[in-house]
Amino acid sequence: MPDALLEWLSNYAADPVLGALALALATLILEDAATVAGALLAAEGVIAPGAALLGLYVGIVAGDLGLYGLGRLAASYAWARRLVGEDNIEKGRAYLDRTLWVTLFSARSIPGMRLPTYTASGFLRVAFHRFALIAIVAAALWTTVFFVVVLRLGEAAAARLSGWSWVFGLALISVVLVLPRVIRAVIRRRDAADDERPNAVE
Repeated sequence: MPDALLEWLSNYAADPVLGALALALATLILEDAATVAGALLAAEGVIAPGAALLGLYVGIVAGDLGLYGLGRLAASYAWARRLVGEDNIEKGRAYLDRTLWVTLFSARSIPGMRLPTYTASGFLRVAFHRFALIAIVAAALWTTVFFVVVLRLGEAAAARLSGWSWVFGLALISVVLVLPRVIRAVIRRRDAADDERPNAVE
């Protein structure tokens, strides 16, 4: 999968517009991997860093707003609202209203949290303009930092590994794809151990 992603993006990256569009589409499938691939292609001089970042921004924000939209759509079904419960919906909305900045920024950086959090924001009918503003700021900051770090690593690899820098790229994308799953597995195992641990006798 990593080599296929890099190869597919490389086919379009020479044209700034097509390269940006290809990266935008790739973020809708594998956001972090697309960011790594875009930075590595920029490090190799295949695509301009500005075009790569623009494509990533557009794709990531579109995905975030799409998740919010799915939540709003789900909230339009009475059976879904009954399943959650009106009291829980009101409590959830009040909580997000108080903590929206922290919640969305945390979800952006913690593996596996963006989908449920952003969808819940739509379901709980958080004000769209607030959600969109925070999502855009969070995506811009997180993506820029992530992109620049990988770009610098890619430039160093290109200088030292010469023709073998693509191996570094594939390895890095593989880590990005696998690491969130490992983190989630560790968290689930820890939570399961906590649940099985007998309560201390007071």
